[in-house]
Amino acid sequence: MENSIEIPPLNEEPVFIVALQVIFVLLLIIFGLIGNFSACATVYTHRHLQTVPNFLIVNLSISDILRIALTLSVSAGVLIKRQWILNETLCRVNGCYTLTFLLASLMSVTIISANRYFLIVRPSESVTFFSKRRTRAMVVLLWFLAVFSSLPPNFGWGHYGFFASRATCFIAVGSSYSYTTFLVLAFIATPFSVLIWCYFKIYMAIRRSRRRVMEQGVRTLARTLSAEGKESRIHKEVSNKIGCFIIIVINLP
Repeated sequence: MENSIEIPPLNEEPVFIVALQVIFVLLLIIFGLIGNFSACATVYTHRHLQTVPNFLIVNLSISDILRIALTLSVSAGVLIKRQWILNETLCRVNGCYTLTFLLASLMSVTIISANRYFLIVRPSESVTFFSKRRTRAMVVLLWFLAVFSSLPPNFGWGHYGFFASRATCFIAVGSSYSYTTFLVLAFIATPFSVLIWCYFKIYMAIRRSRRRVMEQGVRTLARTLSAEGKESRIHKEVSNKIGCFIIIVINLP
């Protein structure tokens, strides 16, 4: 028998506060859709940009678009009505696809990091390991794992519930510690460890390259500056990827 979902109304707030909440969510929806659709459209309309790294970025954008359109839009309606606007069954559906999109985003960031590692540290193997065919297979597997891992609460391993503080449905707190542990280990701890390891290896490779260039003397000054530029970009990219990962994680209630 399915667990009955307790769906409490949202706390009463002053109209001004409610308006700010709704405006904030609507701005997230608008700018999120514009930014992600622009990324997809740019890659689609420019053939020279249709590379494996950009294909992976497009996949991340698609998962973000789906999450924005199907999760944040519902949350906006909940904030306006100050209560869950659908029934219990659709709360489970909402929780299931919200988790699916979050897991897909986390895995996408991880695969993008692995791709950067191969491009910079092991370029000779990059074309083989991240061929277009294999990359498509990775993306299909990514989405399969995201969907498959979001289904257990619908069959008794934990259950979805309504979070008034987030105006959405998600895994109910305490519904299954084993399932929560599985999610944390498989989709947060492991991907984050892979991300850190990949960018540490990239950073060390750039430092070795810079050291070799500097040892060659003044005649390679231009190459030195290029290496320094690469190292600076790696610092920035690491920060961006970790920031992206953290932002996705904190969306977990």
